[in-house]
Amino acid sequence: MESRAFRASDPRWWDGPAVLLLLLTLLTASGRLIATNWTDHLLQTQTLVFLGALAGLALGQSRFRPGVALFFALAYGLFFVPWQLGLTVTGDDLTWADRLTALSDRCRSRWPNWPPGRTWRTRCCSSP
Repeated sequence: MESRAFRASDPRWWDGPAVLLLLLTLLTASGRLIATNWTDHLLQTQTLVFLGALAGLALGQSRFRPGVALFFALAYGLFFVPWQLGLTVTGDDLTWADRLTALSDRCRSRWPNWPPGRTWRTRCCSSP
C-alpha cells in the first residue's frame, strides 16, 4: 500500500458535478424567490447569488491564505451588494452619490435606534 504525502505543488481537487449542482440549486432558489413577485427588484438577488457563488468558488479554489481570502470576500460584499441595491433606487439622472444617500436614508429610517442602547432623542437632541 502506497501512501503519498501532501505537497504544496499538488493540483487542487475540483468536483465539476458538485459545482454545477451548487450553482443550479442556488439559482433555482433565487429563481423561486423571483417567481413569488413579492416585491420589486428581486432580480438583483439572482445576480448577487450567481456572482457570490462564483466569487466563493474562486476564493475556495485559490491559494490565498485565509485572511487574504476573507479580505477579498469582504471587499466583494462591500462593492457588489451596494451596487445591486443602488440599482433599485429609481429616478431621473441620479448620480451614484444620490443613490447611496437614498440607501443610507432607507437604512436609518428602518433602524432608527441603531446601535442598541441609543434612542433617537439621545442621538439627535444631545449636545456634542
